[in-house]
This record gives sequence, structure tokens and C-alpha cells, in this order.
Amino acid sequence: MQRYEPSMFRYRPQDDITRYVSEWIQRHITELNNSPHIEIEAKLGVLIDKRTQQRLHIHQIETEAVISDDHMRSARFKSDMTFVMRYTHRYELDKFYRSHRPGSEKVRVTIDTKTNDTIAVIEKKRIADLNIYSPSTQLDYRISINLELPADHPYSDEDSTHERNKDRLSYVFQCVQVDLTQVTDGVNGQKNHELECEIANMDVLLREKDKLDNRQQNQFQEIVGVLLNNVRALAKESNKFTR
Repeated sequence: MQRYEPSMFRYRPQDDITRYVSEWIQRHITELNNSPHIEIEAKLGVLIDKRTQQRLHIHQIETEAVISDDHMRSARFKSDMTFVMRYTHRYELDKFYRSHRPGSEKVRVTIDTKTNDTIAVIEKKRIADLNIYSPSTQLDYRISINLELPADHPYSDEDSTHERNKDRLSYVFQCVQVDLTQVTDGVNGQKNHELECEIANMDVLLREKDKLDNRQQNQFQEIVGVLLNNVRALAKESNKFTR
């Protein structure tokens, strides 16, 4: 069988989406001073046109494209994707409390409902979102950068804002963790289904970013590429299902 070189220059050019997302993540990590509390996740769902309340359709775009913040003013990201969801049960309860820290958002307390043990107390702050339109699949996706800061157990039930129950299955593939979750709203009982991929070990990514910043050989973009490849593969698998 004939062996083909990837190009006349004997290297494979990096695809634009992976390059763009890698540089976007690198920039925000730098702005956050390489904090060990950074979370990088990709969530699958659909981009909704606010005017029609239907899935966003951009004329003359037929492949993956990063959506600008200006365009997102007329669209929103919806993570519910019931038709793809297959899950087994691990029961958790999220309780949300008002934060007393200036400039911060809610404090989330996660409880294992089987043992009643507190799993984590986190103050989550959203830093940036990058929305990616994928017209050739049934699902679009969003890359998010958040800070998840350890917090003290919040105050009292009077500070509680809402609750949600989660049935979650998590597993790790190489450097990526995949979470499949059925979320039940604590007030109205509405069920949504979420599929998320995130960098499983931020310490590894931060080490590779440090090498990148110092112009050393590194795997920073390769790790981001593995995250994107898993998200893209899951999005393509969604084409096997119909609503």
C-alpha cells in the first residue's frame, strides 16, 4: 500500500478549531495566573436562536465554526440532550447558597445521598465560554473555563437558593473525564440530561502550558485536541439518534 506524506512539507497542519481553542484556553489560563483551581469543560447541547426558539441555523456555514460573542447575543446554549442519554445511577444532591464574597457567585455543596457525606464545597466562578456550531451533527458544543475555589460550608438554610438531584456516571479516558448526568430540579421536578467532557488532570495541562510558555517541547495542544476529539466523536454519535 502506498504511504503518503501528510503534505509536501512532511507535517500535518493543525486544524483551525483545535488551534483556536488551544490559544483561547492558554490565554485565559495565563490571565488566571495558572491557578490550580481552573476547570476546563466541554458541554454538548444545541445552540438556540432566541428569535425562533429553534436550533440555530447559519446560512452558508456547513462545517464546524466558532461563534463570536456578538453573534451569541441572539442565541443561547441549551445543554438538554435527552435523546442521546444513557446512564446508570450514582445519586448526588447539589445545594446552592448565596455567596457572601464580593464578586463571587453561588457556593455549591455536593452531597452523596446514599451516605449523606459531603463530597465537595465549591465556589464556582464562570470565566469564559466559547460556543462552537456544528451543523453536520445533531449537537453543538460549548467550551467553558471556570474557577472552582474551595469554600467553607455555607451559613444556613436561609442562604440556600435551590437544589438539584443528580444521577451521574463518570469515567476517564486518557486525559479526559466524561460525565453523563440526569439532573432533576428540586422545585419543579423537571429532568434534563447533560453530557460533559473535561480535562481530568489540570496539573498535567498546567505543566504542559509552562513548557509552552518557555518555548519547550510540549503536549498542550495535543491534550486540548484529545478533549475536542472526544466531544466531536460524541457529537457525531448523536446522528444515530432522532428526537
